[in-house]
Amino acid sequence: MFKYYLFLLFFPISFSAQITVKGRVVDNNNNALEAASVYVFNKDTSRIIDFSITDKEGKWYAKVENKASKIIVVKFLGFKDSFNPLIDIDSNITVPDIILYPIDFKLKEVVVKAKKIDFIVNGDTISYKVNPLRDSTDFYIEDILEKIPEIEIKDNRLIYYKGKKVDNVLIEGKDLHDNRQRFFLKSFASKDIDKIEVIQHYKDLANKFNKTSSDKIALNVRLKNNAKNRIKYIMDASIGFDKKYAYGSNIYYIRNKMGINSYLKINNKGESDLSVIDFLRLQIPSSEEIENGTDVVPSGFMMPK
Repeated sequence: MFKYYLFLLFFPISFSAQITVKGRVVDNNNNALEAASVYVFNKDTSRIIDFSITDKEGKWYAKVENKASKIIVVKFLGFKDSFNPLIDIDSNITVPDIILYPIDFKLKEVVVKAKKIDFIVNGDTISYKVNPLRDSTDFYIEDILEKIPEIEIKDNRLIYYKGKKVDNVLIEGKDLHDNRQRFFLKSFASKDIDKIEVIQHYKDLANKFNKTSSDKIALNVRLKNNAKNRIKYIMDASIGFDKKYAYGSNIYYIRNKMGINSYLKINNKGESDLSVIDFLRLQIPSSEEIENGTDVVPSGFMMPK
C-alpha cells in the first residue's frame, strides 16, 4: 500500500492597498488652476509617494498607500505654496478644494545709469572728454575709441567714423605713425588721454591754405599735461599654451613741436602688427626729406618749425 503525503507550504504575503486620492486646485476666486503641481509626501520620511499635474478644470488624482501619514503640497507659479495634511484613510477619497493665494509682490526698482558722453562741437571738430568714458579695464587708445558713439574699429584694425574710414590719425596734431592705424590704436596709455577729437573736412599742413574742400576725416588725441614733455611708456605681456608668448612695449615723448613714438612687439604666435602696406610705406627718405625733417622713417617723428 502506497502512502501519499501532501506538503503545504505557506508563504506570508503582505498586501498594501492602493487608494486613490483626488481633488481640485483653485485660486481665491474659485477659478480652476491648470498645470499646478501636486505632490503627495510621506510625512515621516519626506519621500514623494505620488505626483500629479492639474488639468484645465484644476482636477488632479494620486495613488497612495493607506498606512503612512501623508501631506499634500501644491505649487503654482505666482501663488503661495499650500500644505495640506492627509489623515489616515482606508478607501478612495475626494479631498476638499485646495485654495491657492497669489503672492503679493512688487518688482524691485531697477535704475539704469548710462555714462554721459561729454562732447563739444566747434566748427568741423567734435571733442570728446575721456574721463566720463574711462574705467579700470581701459588700457590703450582703442579701448576709449570703442566707447565713443559712431566710432568703429574694424577687424582689419582700421578706424571708421559714421561708416567712413578715418583718413588720418594724429597725436597732438602730429602724424607720428604715418597713418598706420594699427600702431596708433596701441600707441598711448588711456590714462594719459584727455580728449579725442574728430575733425571733419581735415586738411594737413601741406594743404592747409588750399581753397579746395576736403572730405577727409582725422582723429586727433589730446594728452593730459602731465603726459607731455616727459618720457612715458606702456608694456604688456601674455603667455599661453604650447609655449606661446607675446610681448609689446611702447615709449613716447611729446613736446609742442616734436614727437617721438617707438613701438615694439615680439611673439611666436604668427601675429604681425605690420601689414604689407605698412611695410611698403617704410621707405628710405630722400635727402631733401631728411633735410626738411618731415618724412624720416618712421615718418612724422619730427615736425617742421
